[in-house]
Parts: sequence; structure tokens; C-alpha cells
Amino acid sequence: MEVLHRRTFIGRGAELARLRGILDVVCGGVGATVIVGGEAGIGKSRLVEQFTADAASRARVVAGACIEIAGEALPYGPFAEILRELVHATPAERIPALLGAGHEELSRLLPELSSRTDGPSSSHLSGEAARLSQARLFERFLALLERLASERPLVIVVDDVQWADQSTCDLLGFLVRGLRDDRALFVLTARTDSGGAVSGNLAYLAELEREEHVERLELVPFDRDEVGEQVAALVDAAPSAAEIDRLVERSGGNPFYVEELTLASAGVGAGESGTGTAGSSRSARAGGLPPVLRDVLAARVAGLSPAAHDVLRVAAAAGRRIDDGLLASVLDTPPRELAAALREAIASGILTRVGSRDGPVSAFRHGLLQEVVADELFPAERAALHAGFARALEARIAAGDLSVPAAEVARHWDAARMPERALAPMIQAAVAAERAYAFAEAHRLWDRAASMLEALATVPPGIDLDLVDVLQRAADCAVVAGDPTRAVECARRALVELVANPDQDRAENLENRLRWYLWWSGQRDAAIAAVRRALDSIPAAPPSVARARVLAQQAGILMDAGDYEGSQAFARDAIAMGERLGRPEDTALAFGVLGWDLALLGDVDGGIEVFRRGQAISEATGSVEGIAIAVTNLARLLDRVGRSEAALEAAKEGYAIVERLGIARTYGGLLLGFAAKSELALGRWDDADRSTALGLRRGAVDQAAIWLLVNRARLMVGRGQLDEAARLLRRARAIDDRLQVTDFRTALLAAEAELAVWQGRYADVVRLGSAGLAALGQRTAPDPSLAWLAALVMRAVADGGEGGVEGTSPGTVGRIRAAISDAAAQPGFAAGPRAGALIALVHAEGERAAGRPDPSGWEDVGDRWAALGRPHAEAYARFRQTEALLEARAPRETAAAALRRAAELVDALGAVPLHDLIGVLATQARIPLGQDGPGHSATADPYHFTAREAEVLSLVAGGWTNQQIADALFITRKTASVHVSNILGKLGVENRGEAAAMAHRLGLVEAAPLPGERG
Repeated sequence: MEVLHRRTFIGRGAELARLRGILDVVCGGVGATVIVGGEAGIGKSRLVEQFTADAASRARVVAGACIEIAGEALPYGPFAEILRELVHATPAERIPALLGAGHEELSRLLPELSSRTDGPSSSHLSGEAARLSQARLFERFLALLERLASERPLVIVVDDVQWADQSTCDLLGFLVRGLRDDRALFVLTARTDSGGAVSGNLAYLAELEREEHVERLELVPFDRDEVGEQVAALVDAAPSAAEIDRLVERSGGNPFYVEELTLASAGVGAGESGTGTAGSSRSARAGGLPPVLRDVLAARVAGLSPAAHDVLRVAAAAGRRIDDGLLASVLDTPPRELAAALREAIASGILTRVGSRDGPVSAFRHGLLQEVVADELFPAERAALHAGFARALEARIAAGDLSVPAAEVARHWDAARMPERALAPMIQAAVAAERAYAFAEAHRLWDRAASMLEALATVPPGIDLDLVDVLQRAADCAVVAGDPTRAVECARRALVELVANPDQDRAENLENRLRWYLWWSGQRDAAIAAVRRALDSIPAAPPSVARARVLAQQAGILMDAGDYEGSQAFARDAIAMGERLGRPEDTALAFGVLGWDLALLGDVDGGIEVFRRGQAISEATGSVEGIAIAVTNLARLLDRVGRSEAALEAAKEGYAIVERLGIARTYGGLLLGFAAKSELALGRWDDADRSTALGLRRGAVDQAAIWLLVNRARLMVGRGQLDEAARLLRRARAIDDRLQVTDFRTALLAAEAELAVWQGRYADVVRLGSAGLAALGQRTAPDPSLAWLAALVMRAVADGGEGGVEGTSPGTVGRIRAAISDAAAQPGFAAGPRAGALIALVHAEGERAAGRPDPSGWEDVGDRWAALGRPHAEAYARFRQTEALLEARAPRETAAAALRRAAELVDALGAVPLHDLIGVLATQARIPLGQDGPGHSATADPYHFTAREAEVLSLVAGGWTNQQIADALFITRKTASVHVSNILGKLGVENRGEAAAMAHRLGLVEAAPLPGERG
């Protein structure tokens, strides 16, 4: 039986058509991402290979793979590969234009690029400065891909995402979100069987799939017909039905298994035929091969000559694609003999030749083949091979090859069980990872280097770092990578080492870092205790940097707890000491804290002036970290004291600054969130729409994402797009749950409660309120958002009716009012007129919930919001004022004037839910408003239905009950009943049937949906 040396594309027609269709959309200007998943050997790479071959005629295709080495992955591996290919495909004179302003940051991904672009030398960063540096790298890479996509549609293939390191995942997610409005298509392949991906990356892919423009293609095994077609293509003959049945049973329809079993039956190698994932760079290590297939593959390997077998064993230990020169170095084989052995291994179908920038290299045709060969190696044999690779790679580095990763050299020496040789390249790899801002991987490498130092009796020659240095670097990288708990562990290990080798300066520096690590890790009590110990142990005289730092930290702790008087005393002492020492850079934090203290104690202008002094220090020292934090906290401070116009201006100015610094998608997300909050409050809803959309489109993450989602959700609630608001808040809640400690939790609770109020889920409002108000008993400054949340709880109690709301008791309203009154008495809570308006709102809602609606109280609330220029808040107050006036039987014109003012405000905003409430009240009270409301035309019908009434009429015409209408429109059954009554009155009919018939006869509704069809 002759085996054809060709690659025939079998099956996957629907999947290929789907990819082509998505590319059509991308070419039209909309970004997309497709995750191609499935078990090993299912044909993911073959599908993508066929697709990219087709796509190359109308798009630029770039590709990279996540390469696993010894259970780990090379930082930014696929993106370094993509960048390397782009650089090598670009004439030297055009490389500056290709890289643009990001040449310095991008050179950190590619060591050989540094000499071309004179990139910065390696430097150590810690804290927020490191995060910002990584952010700039991400934005520069995004800008590069944006430029390429603007020239021609771009397809970016990233293979084997199951092996991706944390930094690669972070960058990939950032790019996927950032390119959603560009002509860019990401195609990601990932093993999604139990052996192919760690749970973290499976969770990562699931999180990525939540993005609207991301979809998944999960490949399933071949069916019986496809197996038959595959075998026929391999052997150029139609297999019998019995042969197909046997292969389906033994392979489970896995194309790679089918191929290997077919070739084994034929007794020959595969050459370059097949449908498996050619060129996989690492053994699956899954242990998931069927025993029969494992035996088949082992027999094929064993059938080769000793020379070819040696080539395979060396290649299996390499851990990645291997070039002929490296093979020759490790095997010490004459070129002619090596060529013959390579040809035999390739003819067997176990190895294949794949292209690279330096010419063809050898690779296992499939990772499962590599697993079989690697499992043959004895421990001593494996160690010797790794040592040989390490020596060969070091020789290349000595010869000037800058493309050899130090991490690979370190990995080989480590696997060779020679820590004295592995330590130096391990440290170099850690520095390189830091330099590329791959902090999670840098932490792992520093931690491994620390373990080596602890195991060695003496530090090897040429290494100028001791264990304390290495652990400190490991700690810094851990906290930047988002694992401050590991940072705490590393810092404590370093302090133990200093007990045996005392050094006061280093110990004080480490203690200072440990206090920050404890705070960032959420161990607030431990951090506070550490600060107190430091205050007791570091003498006040003579002045010292250590004392100045701990004074500023204590000031920040007291400010966070709401003790602004105590905080400002420590902040002033820290400033005075820093100035005496001539260390302005150590006073910026204290100036910032003091500014907040003064502003929240009532001296808003003075506080802002002091805060700006700290901001000026950050700018003078050139600290990107300090500048970004300062402009963000200025907008935050102005928002905190209720100066929305000033906060909006500061947020816009700050965004322009961070955009110039290259970090618009990190701190910029927070600034856009503060801008949106101000725009929402001031009634500039279209601007708030643009601000939140921009921030989310540009890939905001973590707290910035929460803040943008919360403000966008509130906008959607105001406009009546409740389903969209719910979706946004679910996303925000998922991020908040993952981060555990966030600055915007109370605001998130309030937004969730606001949505629940409009949906009539009053018990949920009470539950959310209880969760938020519990914070009043904690050692933190009360957040003014709590007043808004408290008002929503009492609104829910009042709207819940006589039956009461689940979760409330007779004393609920009184307890909430008392708690807010107590909070309002605390320094800083009632800073600025907005806080006063919120407190007045709480008391007005409280009176309403107690059955005593107070017209003067609501008038006061409305006047306060009017003075602040808050149209939606004022409209709500005027609506409640009208209710109270009508109940008190006040003069009708007084009530009508208040309601007309409310209607005027909501119509200008397009606030549909509040407009509907106002319309219902106007109808019940027979108050003509003199307008038709948002989206409603006076000539649309002769009965002047409101927009909500027109929607309800459509459902009535479809036979919907009041409860079904209430559920569909997220209103209460009582409100639905009121709408129906109004409709019957306007139509002059007595029942729903007559209303439906008249609506259809007069053409007032289109084809009405049946119950259950809507939405």
C-alpha cells in the first residue's frame, strides 16, 4: 500500500467557512478574536494553517507560539516571535518607522533589537513605576499592530495558548480588547482537554470569551465518513468498511491518531502527509495517549537506525525546535552523518522541517511524538544532554548571538542538576524578564535563584548579588505581578537572612517595603502594626529617611481610617523631616495625604493647593509613576468633595497627560471613569456614553474596568436600558470578586441597588444596602456613596407597599437614618454641598418610607440638586415633591409646576424610566405636561400615549397579562396596572379586549408579540 507524501485538508469545512466569514467582517473594519480549541491531535493547527494560507491574499498574517520549557513558558514568547519576524522582514532604514515611538519599550522584547535602536539598558523598577512601564510596553505593541492593521487587514495567530505565561496572557488580553475596532483578527489555538492546559489558562480563556467580539470554535473528532476520507487520502485507496470501523474505535475519531494507526498498518513513515498539528513545540506531557497508540509510536521510533534514534533523543531534550548546528554541537557528529540521520528521522514522519528566519529547522511533527521519545531518556542521560545544550548555547552567546534567551541556558543547567552553573544565567534571565516587564516570570526566576543560593555553600565567582538582594528583587516582582502575599514571604525570608548578617540600612529599606507589601496584600492590621513598631523603634532624632517614610505611611493609614486631624499632623512631620534631609522625592506622598486631609476637613481650596505641591514634586523628579498617580488622585479628590465641574476638567487634563506618557489605557481608564461620573451627574449623558465606551474599548482592566462599568451601567439605567445595565454590572461584580479589595465596591453596590430599584427587586436592594452599610462599622473613612445606597434602601421600603419588603423590620428605616446621621457627623463625610444634598435625600426618603411624605423636605432636596446642576437627581426630587404635595392637598398649581419641571429635565436627558413615572403621576393627577416625552411624537397617535404606554399597549394587544408585562418591562405589577388603566381611559374603552381590538383597527400597534416571544 503506497502512502502519499501530501497534506490533504479533510473535514472542517464549516469551521473554515466560519473563519473566512469572520475575516470578511474584519476586513470591513471590525476586530474579532476566535479561539480554536480541542484535544491534542484534533487538527487545530491544520485548520489554522489552511485558513491563513487562504487569508494571505487579502491580509497580512503574523504568527507566534507559546513555547513551554520544563513546565514553564518563555515570557512574551509569541509576541517576541512576531516582532522578530516583522523586524527581519523590514529593510533596516524602515525599522524606525515600523516601531514608531515605541522602539525603546519594544526592544525589551527582543535583545538583538537593542543595538539597532539604542534601547535603554536594564534597570530595576518596583511598585507602580514597574506597572506603568509594563503598561507603556503594552501600548507600544498595540500601537505597532494598529499601524499594521491600518495599512492592511491583519491576522495574528497565537498557537498553544495553554502554555502561555502570565505576562503573555496579560498582553494578549490587552491587545484583543484594544484592537476590537481595528481590522485585526486574532486566531488563538489551545488544547482544552485535561492534559493540555492548566486550570488557570482555561479560566483565562473563559474570561476572554466574555468579550462580545470573541468566539470559540471547538473542534470535535472526525465522524466515520471523515475518517474514511482521511485514510483514502493517506493511502490513495478506499478503505474497507471493517478498516474504517476498526480505526474509529481505536482512534476515537482523532485525526492524528487515525493517521498514526494508518501509517503503522502500512508499515511506512508519514513523510509530510497528515492532518495533525505540525510543528508543535513541546510534549503534551498528558499521559493521555491510548496505550495501543503509544506502543505504535514507540515501535516506530525503535525501528530507526541508532544514528537517527540519537537525533530524536537529543531533539526531545531540546524542548523546542532545534537547528542543525545545535544538534551537531550536542551530538558531536560529522555533518554528513548527521544529515543522513536527520533524513531518516524526517522520512519516518517523526521529525519535520519547518521554516524560520534563519532557514529550516527540525521539529517533531507532533508534540505527542516528542513525549514518546522523551520518556525513553534515563535521568543521567537526560542530565548529560541538558548540560550539552547549555554549553552549546553559551558558546553561541560568547560568539555574539543575542537571540539566545538566558532563561533557556539556565533551564538546561538546572535540568542538568548543576546549580553552580545555572545560577548566573538564572539571574540574567530574571533581569531580562524584568527588563521586558514580565514580572510574574521574573518573580519565578528570582525565587528559583534564591533557592539555588540557599543550596550552595558559597556564592559562585562573578555573581555580585547575595541572597538578600535576590529575595528583594523577587518580592518587588511579586507585588507588581499582583501577588503581594508572595512578596511578603520573600521580604520576611530576606529579613531572616539579615539577622545573621546585620546591615541596618538594608534592614530599614526591607522593613519599609514589607509594610507596603502587607498593605497591598490586604493584611491591613499587620501593616498598621508594622508601622507602629517602626514609629517606636526608629528615633525621631537625628532625622532619617526611614523615619520620614514611616511618618508618611502613618499619615496615610490615619487618612484611610477617617482621622484627618491625626493624619495631617503626621503628614506635616514627614514633610518637615524630608525637607530637612533635602529629600523632596520622599515628601510627595505626605503632601498628597495632607492635601486630602485639609480638603476633607473643609479647606477644599487649601487642600487642593497642597495636593498640587506634591504633584509638582512628582513632575520635577520625572516620576511617571508619581505623575500618573497625582493626576488621577486630583480628579478623585475633586469628585470626593463634590466639585463635578472641576473634577471633569481635571480628569480630561489628566487623561491628556497619561496619553502622552503612553499609559492612557491604565490610569487613563480611571480618569475616564471619573470624567464619566461627572458627566453623568451634570446631565451630559452623551459625553458620559463616549467616555465610558472609549475606556472600555481601550482595554481597561481591574479597578479601572470596574469604575467604567459602574458609571456606564448607571447611564444605561437612567436611559432605561436595564438589560444592558445588568450585563455591565455582572462584569464589574466578577472583577470585584476576583480582586477582593477595590476602591469602588460601595459605588458598585449602589449601582446594583439602583438597577434593582427600577426593576422592582426591593429585597435585593435591602440586601445590597446591608452589605454596604456594614462598612460603617469598619476602621475606614465612610464613603459618601453610602448615603446614596441608604436612600435607595429606603426608597425600596417605601415602594414595596404595605406588605413590606423581605429583609426589613419595623426599625430598618430608623437604623439606617441614624447610621447615616452618625456618619455625616464624622470629619470629611459631609465635605462639600453634594454630601449635604445626599444626606437631605436620605432623610426625605426616610420620611416617605415611614409614611410621612414631606413636600418641604423634597423641595429642599430638589433645590440642593438644582444649585449643583444635577438634572436627573433634581427631576427625581421634583417628582417626589409633587407626590407629597398632592397627598397633602396643596394648591394644584404648585404641584403642577414641580411636575412640569421634572418632566422638562427628564425629557432633555432622555431618562425613560423616570419619564414613565412622571407620566403615570401626571395622568393620575390630570396634570397636563405640555410635552410628549423622549422619543414620542405628538402626531404619532391621536391619544397622546407616552413612550411607555405605547409599549404596554403593544403587549396588551398581544394578550399579555399585567404580571407578564411587569416582568418583561422590569416594572412592578402595580405600575403595569396603572399603565393599562391609563390606556383604557385614553381609548375610552372598558376592558383589555376592546383596547386590543381598537389598537389593531386603528393601526396603533404593529404585529404584537406573543407572551414569551419578546426580548
